[in-house]
Amino acid sequence: MASANSAFVNELLEFFRQPVAASANGSPAPAGLTPTQLEVLRLVSQGLGNQQIATQLVITVRTAKWHVSQIFEKLGVRNRSQAIAKARESSLL
Repeated sequence: MASANSAFVNELLEFFRQPVAASANGSPAPAGLTPTQLEVLRLVSQGLGNQQIATQLVITVRTAKWHVSQIFEKLGVRNRSQAIAKARESSLL
């Protein structure tokens, strides 16, 4: 039960972090990606799957999948390979 509660709390915390679309120095994040989404994109570029991303960032797999889909939408791509290529073209990676 504690694990389920912890996962729920982590998802809530992540949800409330999302509206922040600025980097640590206060400037807008590139391509409208949040700092967490930029970190997920970096992990995707390293070949990590959703479960590995979730474990590394201490979020649920569902939240990791949501971030990946948001990255695809914001970059205008359909898959991880396209996201990585677009991120490199845009100097996000």
